[in-house]
Amino acid sequence: TRQWSAPELKQKFPLVSSSCDIWSFGLLMSYLLSTGSMDLIDFSNGRSVNSSNVDAKYIPLLLRCLHVDPRKRPTAAGLGFELQLLRVISILCLMLAVLI
Repeated sequence: TRQWSAPELKQKFPLVSSSCDIWSFGLLMSYLLSTGSMDLIDFSNGRSVNSSNVDAKYIPLLLRCLHVDPRKRPTAAGLGFELQLLRVISILCLMLAVLI
């Protein structure tokens, strides 16, 4: 749908690429992190994050996925790697909390 479309798809001559999918993933990630609302990202304010309830480790990746310049968004492979890294960090933090 149009609301999930990357900015470059809303132009008169849309530029379709895999970075459009990364944009949509960023919106989905925003929706999930904000527990079902679309108000996590304020696009009128330079894509700032509205919620303090979101784990801060996800914010940089989220904002890169929603970068206006498609060339500055992560690739699918890079996104997968970063998500795996975030998962490992979460597991290590849980393990550390148990040990303390």
